[in-house]
Amino acid sequence: MRILEAGRAVVETATPVEPGAGEAVVRVESCGLCGSDATMFAGRHPVIRPPIVPGHEIVGIVSAVDDGADELLGRRVAVLPQLGCGVCRQCRRGHARLCADMRLIGGQVDGGAADEVTVPAASLVIVPEDVPASIAPIVEPLAVARHAVSRVDVADAEVLVVGGGPIGLLVALCIRADGARSVTLVEPVTSRQEIVTHFGIPVVDALPDDGPAAAEFDVVFDCVGGALPERLLGLVAAGGSLVLVGVAAPELSFDGMLLQRQERTILGSHMYSRTDFEAALRLLAEGLLPTDAASLGLLFDRRPLDDAVAAFDDLVGRRSPAIKMLLIP
Repeated sequence: MRILEAGRAVVETATPVEPGAGEAVVRVESCGLCGSDATMFAGRHPVIRPPIVPGHEIVGIVSAVDDGADELLGRRVAVLPQLGCGVCRQCRRGHARLCADMRLIGGQVDGGAADEVTVPAASLVIVPEDVPASIAPIVEPLAVARHAVSRVDVADAEVLVVGGGPIGLLVALCIRADGARSVTLVEPVTSRQEIVTHFGIPVVDALPDDGPAAAEFDVVFDCVGGALPERLLGLVAAGGSLVLVGVAAPELSFDGMLLQRQERTILGSHMYSRTDFEAALRLLAEGLLPTDAASLGLLFDRRPLDDAVAAFDDLVGRRSPAIKMLLIP
């Protein structure tokens, strides 16, 4: 499926390609779609513009490899979609997500909304056999959540998560797994409240009232983005942290006295590393998410790749009943 221009896409037939040097071909089992894909389709993404083959949440089976990577053949893998320049300071330290020239598989490079995708073999993470295939498609957003929670110490903390979409739910589950004293999630949409509650996370429909009494959370995770942090900083207790996970507005304002005088901290969180992917897979193997039919139905809205154009229309219109839409070749 290729997005030709804003709001217009086609499902096309392409000629299969052989892997080049250092590459592998992955037969796509599922390709998750997220808010970034919706903004790409609508032509509103701040960096990536059509024409593109979208899809960076890829799980599949390796069907062909370049010489030297035979151990990957036939393995189920997830794809690390960041491609750094390879030479800058951040890339040399293994932080491709922080590279100023980072390209994205499913953005500047053809992605997983396809039967097959060709990617660098170094971008593949083997999915362990103890991770059920039915839950493996959640690994990319779970890695986002795992990285965000790793930015702070939430053990024995009282934590507020703002936003009950895929990332907010997964952040809350990671917080609980890390031993927080309590975790509460804010989500005003009833259908999402029901999903969050199904997975055992307490949910409220609005932020606490402003004022000193509201500043009772050791850590607040903003999983919505935009300009909310100005309000959210006031909910952070003295010495606590506000973690920005959702895409923040280009300009943010906050009370400098509130930040400094009681030593609050504002942290950014962006994507993930290979270590976060591996940690996410371990959490799935340990049963972080149930795999019964009811739970999988709330997590995944599975759409055939042939119906990808209609799926993207529903993605933009937020008409999916589940928290994650999957394209299935």
